Order: sequence, then C-alpha cells, then structure tokens
Amino acid sequence: MRRLALALILLASPAAADCLPGETVFSCQIGAKSLEICYEAETLIYNFGPPGAPELTIAEPLASATFQPWPGAGSAIWESLTFYNQSYAYEVVTSIDRDAGEGAGVEAGVYVRQGDTMVAEVQCDSGTASNSLDVVWDLKESVGQCWEFASQSWQYTCNN
Repeated sequence: MRRLALALILLASPAAADCLPGETVFSCQIGAKSLEICYEAETLIYNFGPPGAPELTIAEPLASATFQPWPGAGSAIWESLTFYNQSYAYEVVTSIDRDAGEGAGVEAGVYVRQGDTMVAEVQCDSGTASNSLDVVWDLKESVGQCWEFASQSWQYTCNN
C-alpha cells in the first residue's frame, strides 16, 4: 500500500535526466526503480524512477538544503537529506551499524511525508546503496557553511 501511495505521488512529477558521471552523491535501487542524488552547479538533485527515465526530480540549492549530519551518538552512523516538492518532503536516510564490524553495508531509504503525516516509507534494496550521505558535509563546507552544534543548524559562521 505504501509503495502504491509513493508511486502515485511520484507519477505526478516531471521527468529529467540521470546524473552525469562524477556528479552522483548517492544512489540505490528500490525494486525496478532507482534513487539518485546528483550534485551540479551548487545544487543537489533528487531523481527517482526507472533507470534513465526518472519520474520525480527535485532540485535544492546546496546552501539551503536540509542536511542532518550524524550527531555522534548511538550504535548507527546516520545522515539525512530532505527534498521538498509542494506539500511533500522526501527524506533520504543512510545508516551504517558501527557494531556490525568491518564490511558493514550502508542501509538506506526514503521517508515521504505530507505535512506531518507519513505517507510512504521505502527501503533501498539490500546491498545497493552506493555510500552514505556524509559527502554532503564536505559539499556544504565547500560553499562556506559549517555545522553549528549548539543550534543544530548550518551557518556561515560557527562558534563551536
């Protein structure tokens, strides 16, 4: 049911091209579809749909992108990156279990919310996540931002 709801949400959006070589921040397979996050010209681009023909594309300027880095506690190292499309939020989450030992794979998925209501939750197929989202930290720093631990937000000047 949740996959059907997600499919209906995604079908209403315009299509765009896949990431160019060297621009992929993250990718994974979700059934017959792929999720890909690209970085191009200080913009993060969310693509979801069949490989080569995304059904949903959302672009967010890197400077205003909602990226939540791992807070440094817990057994899982996780990050999330949220894209907004009208009243929907698409939160991509990656996680690595620190207790699983060397060779632990990245787990990933997408939470789709409309306002405060969760409308879908899909997981990337096991073993298909290309990497974690931690590279977004470096991208945010490349545009002059730093993570302010006290306010839990990205700033242009930090007092850590």
